Amino acid sequence: MVRHICHRVAVMHRGRIVESGGAREVTDAPRDPYTRRLLLAAPVPDPAEQARRREARRATAAAEGA
Repeated sequence: MVRHICHRVAVMHRGRIVESGGAREVTDAPRDPYTRRLLLAAPVPDPAEQARRREARRATAAAEGA
């Protein structure tokens, strides 16, 4: 949704900006681990895809120690 209504976006985590840039750039190729986890948390209508994303989010969090 963000890429459709914004030109630029800033992602905040614990009160500080962890990533900013063009909306498409940040959502297509997030650099920060928190941004990746945040995007993986967005719901999708396909239950199988949702399960895959949930597991990817957990794996990303575990790898980053979050």
